[in-house]
Amino acid sequence: MDMFIAIIALGIGLYSLYEIDKIKKVSLEKLNKEMKDTDRIKITLNDLKNQDCEIVVKDVLIFLDVPYSVEGKIIDVDDEWVLISVSNKKVTEKMIRISLIKDVKALSK
Repeated sequence: MDMFIAIIALGIGLYSLYEIDKIKKVSLEKLNKEMKDTDRIKITLNDLKNQDCEIVVKDVLIFLDVPYSVEGKIIDVDDEWVLISVSNKKVTEKMIRISLIKDVKALSK
């Protein structure tokens, strides 16, 4: 009886290791895709520096008052952040993490 329980436990352990390895591979592929998107966005932001553009975010940024997108002039870009100047009634500057940006579009006047 003890041998039967040991074999069942071994089978469950091996199956668990297989599932964990499969989950790791899927998460690494998703991370690589996000890294490629982030790199593409960084290049676009650098090209649009000192120009008017629209930045579309992935999620709602309530604390920055960015429900879906923000329009303004890109002031500065570094590895993780973008600084954008927004002029509605008064001029404000907003700093947004690049990993939260979904898309960037140039605005023509």
